[in-house]
Amino acid sequence: MKIAIITPTYNRAHTIVRSVESVLAQTHTDWELIIRDDGSKDNTAQVVAPYLTDARIRYLPRAENKGVNTTRNEAMDAISDDVAVVTFLDSDDTLVPDALEKALVVMASEPQYSWFNFPAKDEAGNTRTHLSSPELIGTPDVFIKGTDIGGEFVQFLRRDCANKLRFFDGINGYEGIGWIRLAAHCVCRFRPEPLRVYWQDTESLIRVGVKSRRYYDNQAQGLVLFMNEFGTRLAELNPQGAALNWLVLGHAQAMLGQCAAGWQSTWRGIKLNWRDLRVLRNALSLLKCVLGVGLAK
Repeated sequence: MKIAIITPTYNRAHTIVRSVESVLAQTHTDWELIIRDDGSKDNTAQVVAPYLTDARIRYLPRAENKGVNTTRNEAMDAISDDVAVVTFLDSDDTLVPDALEKALVVMASEPQYSWFNFPAKDEAGNTRTHLSSPELIGTPDVFIKGTDIGGEFVQFLRRDCANKLRFFDGINGYEGIGWIRLAAHCVCRFRPEPLRVYWQDTESLIRVGVKSRRYYDNQAQGLVLFMNEFGTRLAELNPQGAALNWLVLGHAQAMLGQCAAGWQSTWRGIKLNWRDLRVLRNALSLLKCVLGVGLAK
C-alpha cells in the first residue's frame, strides 16, 4: 500500500536531511516523499539534490514564499494517483523507523476509521502529546474543546479522507481550522503509539524568541478565523479556552496598533474569565496602543 509523505519546507537546509533520512530508513518502502519548498533562500535545493536519484522523492520548489498552509495544500495536489494513505512530516522532524509499517497495521485492523492521529515524542524520548484516553475518537467538538488532546501528533489519512482536507491559505499555523472541518466528514481515531519525533532545535514563525509584527499579524489573522468560525461553540465547551483565545487575540491586535479591535477582543475574554492574568497584560498593551508606543516592529 503506497503512502504519500507531505513535507513543506522553508529555509531548513540544516534540518531537512534528517527528515529525509528518516523516510529512507522506513521498514515499509512503498512510499513517495513530496517536498514542497516555500521559496527557501538558503541552500535547501543543493542539500536535497543528492536524494533525488531515488525516484520516490520529489522536490517541488517555488520562488515565492506563501506560507506553510498553502505549501501543504500544493504538495497534496501533487500526490500520485496510486497513493492510498497520506501523512505529513515537517522538515525539521523525523519519523520513527517503523512508523509507516505500524500505521498501516493499525489502519488495517480498524477499517471503520479513515483518519488516525498518533502521538509524538521529542528527541530525548519524552512524550509531546496529551490524550485524555487511548480510545479517544476525534469529533469536531473534541478538536474545538481542546482539553482532551494537546501537543504534537502525526496524522495518517486514507486517500478519500485526505481529499477532503484543505488548510487555510495565507497564514502559518492554525492547522486546527482544517482539522476541525475535516472531522465533520471523517471519523478520527487517536492511538497511543508515538510515530513521530518532534525536534525543538529550530524556530518558526509561530515558535520564536523575539516576536515581530509579522508574528502578531499571523497570530491575529489565525485567531480571527478560528474564533469567527468556532468561537461560540468553544465558549460553550471550554469557556476558559475561549477566554484565552480572545485575550491572546486582543494582545496581538494591540501590538499591531488595532486599539479598538484589541479592546473588543479583550472585553470578550474578560466576560468569559476575568481572573485570567492576561487581562493585566492586555490592559498594559492597550494603553501603549492608545499612546502609540511599544507596538510590534
